[in-house]
Amino acid sequence: MANSAGGLLIVGIGEDDQARAARVANVPITDGHKRWVDDVVSSWIYPRPVAEARSVENPDDPGRGFLLIAVPWSPSGPHAVAGPGGALTYPRRSGTTTTYLSEMEVSQAYRNRFMGFGRQKGELETVHEELVKLLTHESAYDGVRVIVSLVPDIPGYFRVDADSFNSFRSEVVGDLPLVGGSRKGTWVSHYLRRGRFIAHGGYSSVREPACILHSTGAGTIAIPVESREVPADASYQVSDEDVVDAILGSLRFLARHARDRAATGGVAAMQAQIETTGGDLRLASIGMFADQLGNAILDYPPVADGVASIDDLAVDGPSLVTATHTLVAALFQEFGLAEPSQITRDGEIRRGGWAPIRWRNHYIAWAEDSDITVID
Repeated sequence: MANSAGGLLIVGIGEDDQARAARVANVPITDGHKRWVDDVVSSWIYPRPVAEARSVENPDDPGRGFLLIAVPWSPSGPHAVAGPGGALTYPRRSGTTTTYLSEMEVSQAYRNRFMGFGRQKGELETVHEELVKLLTHESAYDGVRVIVSLVPDIPGYFRVDADSFNSFRSEVVGDLPLVGGSRKGTWVSHYLRRGRFIAHGGYSSVREPACILHSTGAGTIAIPVESREVPADASYQVSDEDVVDAILGSLRFLARHARDRAATGGVAAMQAQIETTGGDLRLASIGMFADQLGNAILDYPPVADGVASIDDLAVDGPSLVTATHTLVAALFQEFGLAEPSQITRDGEIRRGGWAPIRWRNHYIAWAEDSDITVID
């Protein structure tokens, strides 16, 4: 269905030989059955499509009824199903039957997907520039910030009105979405514009942290990161730990906006950038002293992009860490460093990569609560 026009599966309705609804066959509708559907979709279909399960209980038979599984058309197709021995097939619903995409049709589907990514790339640049323009016009901040943006494949929607704005304000007030960056300030100002909510950390002027969240589920966020100015050449040494923390927390924050507020899912394009209001950039491990990491000094803002599942980004777990590693490694390689020492591409936390007390304690506790493997 995700490879065609979408559809609705109703578990608990029997069919006749022409695939017409013929009888009621109530099934158990426990939460376990919903989780089973989610596990099947996650384990056997690549990439994971959007699929929402909802139960309808029979009032005359508590605990049993219908299980509705809604599957929209997916721009992330073609979706493959894993078969015996790991073989992949590309099924497509056609009326009441299932057909399979030919090699040419699979190629065309991939072409359509990448054209969609081109659209997302343009939208990523748009939402990023909107926040940069806001900060440049009003912010007095002097230092280094990370800006992270996310655009879903499938645009969602929420109504911008008094009720949704009040909910937004109550949800974000006092809540900066980071695991270890407790010294970053918080949101203190909240307002709206057509089709989007805005929050930032200033009173009389816009200050980081700042975010713009669109009704489509797209969004962008700016987080200040620790840096030290080098007076000799007016460059900035940027904390590697702070960059990892800012990107991980920002991806989770934006994905939860897309999933929970705009009610969308599937794959999203993501982008991260390190920028400063002036001066060159160096990557450093900052403690009592600052040790430069990598051998490059950048006179431009490094940018990294990628794609990831919104559901994976919205949940504390290894997939969020892996997506963070994808962006951070690409940024750090611009400085001449192969990858971050704090996390791995397999979604693990490296204990030794985090400085004791401020960072390490936060991240070890978070990893334990999130079923994330910690290695030395």
